[in-house]
Amino acid sequence: MKVGIRFEGKELGNIDFSKLEEGNPGVGGTEFLLIQLSYYLIKYCKKIDVVMYTSNLITLPEIINQVVIENDVDTLEKVKEDNIDIFIFVPKTRGSDYYKKLDQLNIRSIAWVHNYIDYRNIERLQKCSSVKRIVFVGRQHYDAYFDDYIINKAVYIYNMVVPGKIEKIDCKLKEKSVTYVGALIPTKGFHKLAKQWKAILKEVPDAKLYVIGSGKLYDRFAEMGPQNIAEKRYETKLMKYLSKNENLLDSVCFCGTMGVEKEKIIEKTKVGVANPTGISETFCLSAVEFEAVGIPVVSYKGYGLLDTISDKHTGLLIKTGKQLREAIVTLLKDNETNSLYGANGQLFYNQNFTPEIIIKEWEKLFHEVMKGDSCKIIYPNDNMMDDWKWLRILNHKLKNLFGFNKLPSLAFMVSYIKQNIKKILKR
Repeated sequence: MKVGIRFEGKELGNIDFSKLEEGNPGVGGTEFLLIQLSYYLIKYCKKIDVVMYTSNLITLPEIINQVVIENDVDTLEKVKEDNIDIFIFVPKTRGSDYYKKLDQLNIRSIAWVHNYIDYRNIERLQKCSSVKRIVFVGRQHYDAYFDDYIINKAVYIYNMVVPGKIEKIDCKLKEKSVTYVGALIPTKGFHKLAKQWKAILKEVPDAKLYVIGSGKLYDRFAEMGPQNIAEKRYETKLMKYLSKNENLLDSVCFCGTMGVEKEKIIEKTKVGVANPTGISETFCLSAVEFEAVGIPVVSYKGYGLLDTISDKHTGLLIKTGKQLREAIVTLLKDNETNSLYGANGQLFYNQNFTPEIIIKEWEKLFHEVMKGDSCKIIYPNDNMMDDWKWLRILNHKLKNLFGFNKLPSLAFMVSYIKQNIKKILKR
């Protein structure tokens, strides 16, 4: 079987992915996961040949067959020419011409959806007969589209995570350090932690905050503020919370975007923090990365984080700023709870997110697609009050049991309203 995977990463600059098993060299999750999938398919599936079609020349592990084609449509022509059995792509902002070309060339495809998609993409994925499966990255992500017709060809497969080579240190011996990993952009929620930091210091005066990431995580050419931390307006907001007399607090260290060198910081981390607002999180790689090396995580109680963090078992899930502060303080002070959650996190990781587990799911999916098997709908069974899930279930029943076929999905409606509000504001 021949599998083709499309990778676009011009905005990343010259990043070296050759030492993939050592960890993420400092790029966004989607880009890293595409390369990771290629690598581990080759490593574990001897009967699968993988070709990676990249928009620009990048440094990859030697075992990955790379074909450089800048243009999307030209890529599809090459995929057809190469007799690829299954082609994997990330929808992002694909235009209608892309999907028409997929159908015209009859390319058997899988759309790997990493983020929440807008109503145009929902419509195009639904109508494109060559898209045989839509893969969401978690159960909550899948449930968000339960009342849309794309669910008829959708599945979910968790992202795989490979932990760095980090030495396990007893939490009693660690400094009282909190580490945030993620982009420094509003949707990743660091400002919520920054706002609470001075209050955390009042309860734990010797606490340290390490910030791994920057406003350039997704775009190496983004314009930064004077401190080179984040976009100017967002940076100003962060510095208001984390400075005294216009100087950065001694307890705070902005480490910037880091690759495998971040392991030295992670090693001494006592509490990990992942997007405390939950906005945009369909999975949250950084949460699982902390768990994989025995570090309890604090994050938002909702969206994809409900899949990747087990509340009061591998970490603490919160809603408010006050709850965020209390959770961090608890895990800094209570070594017994910290150790227990850390050990649980490693077990949780080993049971759900290792490459060995995830690659089997992909291999199974490939065989189903090749055989032309129909897709079984999985009914939601938990977290009914999160993200209006109960309403999505009601809408699904109205459409499928009572004949209200033309009712749009909640995801479609929300995206449609947002896009039109933006249009009005631009006038």
